[in-house]
Amino acid sequence: MLQVAKRAGATAVHPGYGFLSENAGFAKLCHDNGIAFVGPPASAITSMGKTACAYNCISLTLGRTHLK
Repeated sequence: MLQVAKRAGATAVHPGYGFLSENAGFAKLCHDNGIAFVGPPASAITSMGKTACAYNCISLTLGRTHLK
């Protein structure tokens, strides 16, 4: 997909819903190749993929010490 985007002269890629939208490696590849990934940065995808970290991130956002 990245090769096609580059050949087409695309400046951004929307990964859709599902596999590519949850793939931190793909988000990083887009960034590394100067193509905007329409979605969260790779670091956020990685963090949210880890259950404990995701709960912590959400808790901090909501101003709570933990979620049940």
